Amino acid sequence: MIVVAVIGIMASIALPNFAKAHATAQQKACVKNLTVLDQTKQQRGFENKMQPTSTPTIPEIQAYFGQTRMPVCPARGTYTLGRLDPTPPAPPRPLATRCDAAVWRL
Repeated sequence: MIVVAVIGIMASIALPNFAKAHATAQQKACVKNLTVLDQTKQQRGFENKMQPTSTPTIPEIQAYFGQTRMPVCPARGTYTLGRLDPTPPAPPRPLATRCDAAVWRL
């Protein structure tokens, strides 16, 4: 009986920590994906001498990833490509907490 109680107490302490670690890992992966997509978008614009107001398409960007697929949001959200402005827009505030099902504009 005591063993079962101790295991229950340990599980009640560990499970919230695992959930927090999972959310933090998703957030870091999301930021990494945003960075990679923005760098790829800027590279595409530079190599093809595109105007800052032009927007590359997904197939144009996907060509830079070769046989691998484009980065996918770990929280099942979507990434939307935006214009080739010199400075990318800052991610929205929810990034500080969670990136669940967010639509990130690059």
